[in-house]
Amino acid sequence: MAPGCALVVARLVLAVAPSALAGNPSSGSLELTLEPPAAPAAYNKPIVLRGSVTPAQPGIEIALQRAEGAGKALVTTTTEPDGSFNAQLSLKQPTTIIARAAASGALSGAVTVSLRPKLTAKVGKVAAFTDATTKLTVDPHGATGTATITVKRNGKTVQTTRTKLRKGRGSAKIVAPGPGAHVVLLEFDAPNGFAAASANTTARATTRVLKLGWKDRDVAGLIRKLASLKLHVPDATQAFNASLHDNVIAFQKVASLPRTGVMGKADWVALTRARPVTCTQSGPANRIEVNKTRQILIKVRGGKVAGVLPVSTGATGNTPEGVHNIRWKAPTTTTWLGPGILYRTLTFFGNAFAIHGWKSVPAYAASAGCVRVPIWTADWLYDRSPVGETASSTASQPRDDRSAHGQ
Repeated sequence: MAPGCALVVARLVLAVAPSALAGNPSSGSLELTLEPPAAPAAYNKPIVLRGSVTPAQPGIEIALQRAEGAGKALVTTTTEPDGSFNAQLSLKQPTTIIARAAASGALSGAVTVSLRPKLTAKVGKVAAFTDATTKLTVDPHGATGTATITVKRNGKTVQTTRTKLRKGRGSAKIVAPGPGAHVVLLEFDAPNGFAAASANTTARATTRVLKLGWKDRDVAGLIRKLASLKLHVPDATQAFNASLHDNVIAFQKVASLPRTGVMGKADWVALTRARPVTCTQSGPANRIEVNKTRQILIKVRGGKVAGVLPVSTGATGNTPEGVHNIRWKAPTTTTWLGPGILYRTLTFFGNAFAIHGWKSVPAYAASAGCVRVPIWTADWLYDRSPVGETASSTASQPRDDRSAHGQ
């Protein structure tokens, strides 16, 4: 009996050994593990998935495939002597993956691979302080979600906006924050199955020298920026007209720049750094402030700067200083000093000193004693300045003079 038993055992060994040597044990004896990735996969970029088989055997063929249905293998690999395996693949969609032992059919648990979309942002050439359209693209094109666009200049955030992306496309308007380079950062919220992603691009805004009579796209940006500094600006235009010339003079006065009326390189740089003009004197919530040193008028309403105008005060320094009130006002008056009409007269000292519109308002003190304002601004000031309102005048420089300087 013993020899017969030995013969049976030998036959069993021979029956099992070829399968074991081939590294393909039955599914019931093989445990297959697939590890989740440490980070989301980047769109269409290689990612390595790792796993192992127990008991450890080399040469077992492993196929990675989508968990939903027995489709074509995404990639195949074989196990190492310690039973480990790794496979490199690229994905264009979030995918749930399982590992399958090719011969035995043993399966691992499912692992979901999140996908980080590929983002791009493109900004066209634009003039400083004008609108720029940022075109956004996300791959895969089926990804939808919300993107945040942040504009930074010199490391500081100057604008943030949000927009929807549909079918991988979207756009948003930003404002170029001055001449030169600025960074546009795009951040894509994580929709279902995707990971959050970000990208950035460098955009560049141009400027040109601007002077009276010129027409250029930079003019619209110049007007927008001057308005943000609280200067009383003309209607939007691309023509550098006399009204805008007055505004540039006013800005140069406030910023202590040469009063040329021309926007050159130094003026653009100062404009980029400038802060809104603030009140320089104290008084009631509604008032007029005249600064003889700067040759500007600040209209204050509700305690806030409503507008800044260039002025020309008395050539001899004789414009009265101190706190006064508008004594009376008239649409037009004449003057005993010669021919000419004082337009929208606001008399604030006796009957001889007034704030009024005049055809010539140079960048320096040139009047007989009144406060001249440009004709095109006179209606605006007149309509907002009732009789009795405070009108003060000073020749001093403000102690904390940071407005329009960015210091």
